[in-house]
Amino acid sequence: SFDRYDGRAWSRTLDRSLPIFPNAAGVFDLSASPLIPAASELEFFPLEQLIYLEPLATNTVFGVAPLVEVEWLDRGGAMTPQQRWQRQNRRLFLSETGDVSHSLPRQMPYLYRAVSQIPRGFGPRLQQMNRAELLSTLDPVQQQAYLQLPADLDPRIPALAEEITAGIPDVFGKVTALQNHLLENYAYTTDLPDPGAEPPLEAFLFTHRRGHCEYFATALTVLARSIGIPARVVNGFLGGRWVAQEKYLAVRNADAHSWTEIPFGPYGWVIFDATPAEANVSLRETWWDPLQDFYDSLRFRWFKYVIQYDLS
Repeated sequence: SFDRYDGRAWSRTLDRSLPIFPNAAGVFDLSASPLIPAASELEFFPLEQLIYLEPLATNTVFGVAPLVEVEWLDRGGAMTPQQRWQRQNRRLFLSETGDVSHSLPRQMPYLYRAVSQIPRGFGPRLQQMNRAELLSTLDPVQQQAYLQLPADLDPRIPALAEEITAGIPDVFGKVTALQNHLLENYAYTTDLPDPGAEPPLEAFLFTHRRGHCEYFATALTVLARSIGIPARVVNGFLGGRWVAQEKYLAVRNADAHSWTEIPFGPYGWVIFDATPAEANVSLRETWWDPLQDFYDSLRFRWFKYVIQYDLS
């Protein structure tokens, strides 16, 4: 997740984190942290995932957000003293933004079990929340971060946001209207036009009116902030390719995606995605490649029967 936009790129300034150590059963309980919001009036169901994570240039622990439990799955059998020490001193880091990272080497593949807490429905209460209620659950540092705008922001951006949301009293309705405006009036493309000397966001909104997911996410986040609604940009993955032979979802680099999230107090971060559906690579793939499926199946078997057996 990212909170600061300088007119060209996103970065993160909120970097406070809390170390999480495993309990006696080897499980990292993230739900006990004060950084994970809870809404007593909501009903949740647990979503369990078994994730084979290939080596990545990040220590992020991926899973459906929000994660409430993680269990690293090690090999069986005897362990050397060094392996036992590494296991006992393993920890996760839970940032104040909800991002989860691990302390292990990046060049290794890992297998872990993740449990997410999924609300069955938000109900009408969320749609009635106003701006003051959203801000009341953020401390002053977070408020400043999630409302930050470039000093030279084009005045046409807040004017556009005001025009789109005129007459809408609640935050949910305002953000939905901004999201729908982008979905209905802008085109998705990876063949980006040259903005020239014009800042990229302004070129996207007022000149070319087309771009990829990071443009849509940036536009929705900045439009929301320009009318006083806290928001952030999140990068992750959307979709995946179902491999029928082994019954698993292969999430690839091509499934990388960006979206906007709004902090609805006790409901946590709520996703708004202004990017048209054609951005989802997995949905666009109408063809079937048996060789690709066979290759993916072999890779899965390697992880399941070799890596899972002995992570060392």
